[in-house]
Amino acid sequence: MTTLPRYSEAQSAALYDREQPFRTEHLASTREPAPPRGLHQLLHWFRLRFTEEMPEDIHGAALWHDFVNATERQAGIQPQGGSLLGAPSWDDGFRRLMENSPKETEVSEYEGHEAREGEEHYARPMRAAIANVSGASEERRKRAEFLLRVAASGFDWFGPAVRMKI
Repeated sequence: MTTLPRYSEAQSAALYDREQPFRTEHLASTREPAPPRGLHQLLHWFRLRFTEEMPEDIHGAALWHDFVNATERQAGIQPQGGSLLGAPSWDDGFRRLMENSPKETEVSEYEGHEAREGEEHYARPMRAAIANVSGASEERRKRAEFLLRVAASGFDWFGPAVRMKI
């Protein structure tokens, strides 16, 4: 009968760490993040999420020419904007931000997997949340307006609070 060697607690921990060298990082990456607390942390969280939704480019490389189809031309509609030479086109991300609904959804894509039917998410979740809040009561509309003003003022909450008399 063979006996197993007896290790001290420190030796056992060292052997365990040697067998799983990235255990600490793995546990940190799988842990649920703590919700932000206090105004400073909430503003920091809001700033990070809101700026993630902003497109990096305003203009694309192509030229934009407005056009009308035959039915619109018969109705007397003329092309608007740009010039005969063309105008800088909007980048697709910026165009979607300006023209589409804040509640626009996209098909969820998983790395290495095909998306399942019906699984969609908001393309711009912070703007969708603000739009959902603004559609309710007058007080909620004011909250949404305040959040948008805070974002527009560089995430300084004091200026919009004074202007809105909050």
